[in-house]
Amino acid sequence: MRLRIGEHLLRRGVFEARIEGGDPAVPPDVALCHRGRPIEGATFAPDETVQGAWRLSVPLPAHLIDDGVQSLSVIAQPGAERLGGFEIAAGTVLEAELRGELERLSAELDLLKRAFRRSQRS
Repeated sequence: MRLRIGEHLLRRGVFEARIEGGDPAVPPDVALCHRGRPIEGATFAPDETVQGAWRLSVPLPAHLIDDGVQSLSVIAQPGAERLGGFEIAAGTVLEAELRGELERLSAELDLLKRAFRRSQRS
């Protein structure tokens, strides 16, 4: 049976995910990876809300939280199939990118407003 990721979240620096579709008697062979390397400290426990599913918990090390965007992926072995993932975005680089994007969107909105007003006068 093929593994899939269910509900997942990041809370207080710990990534948690429900892994479904595997053998209910054996924890799944999955890892949370950053830049292709598994993050240490992953634990598995039977999921109390979904029969046969497992709860993956991985504390995120502080060095992963850095300027820019960090991508993390849940990878199933064998075959290195990506089941899901998430990104962490932080820092001044991100702030400048967001500010630039907001300025661009504001300019586009101004153009649309002017075009709409012209069309209403016609």
